[in-house]
Amino acid sequence: MKNLNIYIKRVTYSLVFLFFALNIFAQQENHFTQFMYNKLLLNPAFASAREVASISGIYRNQWLGFNGAPKAMLLSFDAPFFNNRVGFGMNLVSEQKGITKKYYASLAYSYSIVRTEDIAFRIGLQGVLRNYNLDFTGSDQFYIDNPFLDPSIQYNSKISQIRGNVGVGVYFDYKEFFFGASVPNLYKNVIGINKTTNTEIAEEFQHFYLMSGFLLPLSEKIFLKPSGILKFVKNAPIDFDLNLSLFFNNRFSIGGSYRDGDSVDFTTFMQVTKNLGIGAAYDFTTSELSKYNNGSIEVLLRYDFGSGASKSKFGKDIQNLSNPRFFF
Repeated sequence: MKNLNIYIKRVTYSLVFLFFALNIFAQQENHFTQFMYNKLLLNPAFASAREVASISGIYRNQWLGFNGAPKAMLLSFDAPFFNNRVGFGMNLVSEQKGITKKYYASLAYSYSIVRTEDIAFRIGLQGVLRNYNLDFTGSDQFYIDNPFLDPSIQYNSKISQIRGNVGVGVYFDYKEFFFGASVPNLYKNVIGINKTTNTEIAEEFQHFYLMSGFLLPLSEKIFLKPSGILKFVKNAPIDFDLNLSLFFNNRFSIGGSYRDGDSVDFTTFMQVTKNLGIGAAYDFTTSELSKYNNGSIEVLLRYDFGSGASKSKFGKDIQNLSNPRFFF
């Protein structure tokens, strides 16, 4: 009976781990609930789209209470140059998911092909460097005598791989409307090979993103901002996020998001000063994983440098941040 209980426990853990792994596979690329405040991670053409030098950071703790659940930190910087025609950006990411750790760095370049007072169309290119680490030596792993695990993987071992890639994107905005399309990684990478069996352990697939949104004035000081993103990746269903936010006096926003098959999210953002903005999000898990976690949290900080933080795209004074595009 004791052996049967141990076996049942291992089977249960394996099934939970499998479901966890499938969710991880569907989100190989880093994704944050507050993507609308930092699109640079997903689209290199967004570099300098706000036409102000800006640095932002996001901390995400996903699936609270779930052992080995994802945790991620993002640091981004972008700035305009050459009369706002050219933009440069940088992303640094540290992420841990179970036995995997990933470190990510990218450099982005954007160029405004079209730029008028109302219209801007940018193209972007980025170079990416990733360090993947798989650690099968942890004391909390349950792979010993587990019949559900892949025999081609060398357990009790560590794997570390560095891979490079390139990405492209386009970003268009017209007054209070924006649209973007991007492929952050243009080609597939193999992540780790069992040298004994010459078996691929994992692969990094291309991700395709479409994003759009607009600002709708409800009154002189209240704006409604619907936005969303579509995500395409090989061997996974089409995924999407939808967000609806209300902006009050162009300084404070509150909203909600729906992530297909995963969560319902609460978001808020405060422009504390002309330079400093603070955001937060809480995700209520709606998938089967809701039985094993207490939701996810995110915290965002964004700081805009210099006098450009108090000006709109074309130099007009916005002492009260009255230009809605400032929040794109």
